[in-house]
Amino acid sequence: MKKKINENMNLIIIVLSILILILIILSLVLISKSNSTTGSENIILDEVVELPGTKIISNDKLKQEHCLNDVCVSEVSIYKVGNDGRLECKVENKSEKIKTGYFKLVFESTSFIIAYRDLKPGIFEKSVAQFTNKKITDTSDYVLEELSKEEQKSIIK
Repeated sequence: MKKKINENMNLIIIVLSILILILIILSLVLISKSNSTTGSENIILDEVVELPGTKIISNDKLKQEHCLNDVCVSEVSIYKVGNDGRLECKVENKSEKIKTGYFKLVFESTSFIIAYRDLKPGIFEKSVAQFTNKKITDTSDYVLEELSKEEQKSIIK
């Protein structure tokens, strides 16, 4: 009878040891998996909470690429509350040289000066232009223009 109890105890110890080993392995796998996903979740590209009443203006023509001297703009969006807000766009260098400069992004009723600095070939950056007290009426499409000499002089460098 004692022999039967010892065999049962040995079997219970073996089963418990196997269960503990499985739990340890599972916990290590889950910890390493959570560490790898946490690393990628920490990269936040753009997280903006808009003010109540914000009007977001975007359409297919605003998203299309427009170019001037190998510098291209796309993904234009306007966020406005009344006559205040911001314009966001993607600026990309399509040349083979690093570029620095300015251009005008022109709508029918208004324009924005966009700056870019040390923009590497094939690389794009997000550009943001803030505005206050600016009426923007027709935003169906835009063109890119070079700055006039007067506009270039007015820029603080």
